[in-house]
Amino acid sequence: MPLRILAVYGTRREGMKLAPVVEALRADADFEVKVCSTSRQGALAQDLADVFDLRPDWDLDLWHEGDDLYRAVAGVIEGLRDVLREARPDWVIIQGDTTSAFASALGAFYAGAKIAHVGGGLRTGDMADPFPEEGHRTMATRLASLHLAATARARAALKAEGIHPGKVEVTGSPIVDTLRKALALEAPLDADLAAWTEGRKLAVLTVRRSDRLGAGAAGVAEAIRALHDREAALRWALVLRRDHAPSDILRA
Repeated sequence: MPLRILAVYGTRREGMKLAPVVEALRADADFEVKVCSTSRQGALAQDLADVFDLRPDWDLDLWHEGDDLYRAVAGVIEGLRDVLREARPDWVIIQGDTTSAFASALGAFYAGAKIAHVGGGLRTGDMADPFPEEGHRTMATRLASLHLAATARARAALKAEGIHPGKVEVTGSPIVDTLRKALALEAPLDADLAAWTEGRKLAVLTVRRSDRLGAGAAGVAEAIRALHDREAALRWALVLRRDHAPSDILRA
């Protein structure tokens, strides 16, 4: 009998990182995979469906304008309760440190399911920065039975917290698989971007939560300059979210 897997995501980055994981699991007859989205998807749902054929079996639409952390966590746990009862998963897969990821882990724990944490072990060591993400991922670690770390550094952080090495696998980040899948589509560049590249190869940089880099922005900017100086023949593009204002250092 195949293992029953429930993958849960609520944000764009969770969906993009879990999509290749779900795709790989569905290709293996040893797993029966279901997917639950906790929030309103809109364009994201279509993007994930087009590229990965990722369509939620449950779309809970739990996020509403003005929800605070208390209501958001309670809403996910309550909304996920019926899904867990229906799906009866052996394992629940979460990704990262969002409110939906933490609340889904807690709900899965209450349901007696094992938890696999994609992106486990990311740490700053400061519960207040980033808030509440550092707390979410630290608590998710205590609930998880399998920790899928992106780097050796993340594995070391988990070991330092007493997590048994046999429960940790360094897998790399699935966002790399997402990027490779997107590149394979060979979609044409936006006209303005194509004009800006002037026929040169394009190098894309991403920064997580550019609005919260603080003192780290200087180090990121220095690294970008070093890359540009080393590979000046490339066009370097830093991708930022529209709703996250980058620091003045990054703008410069």
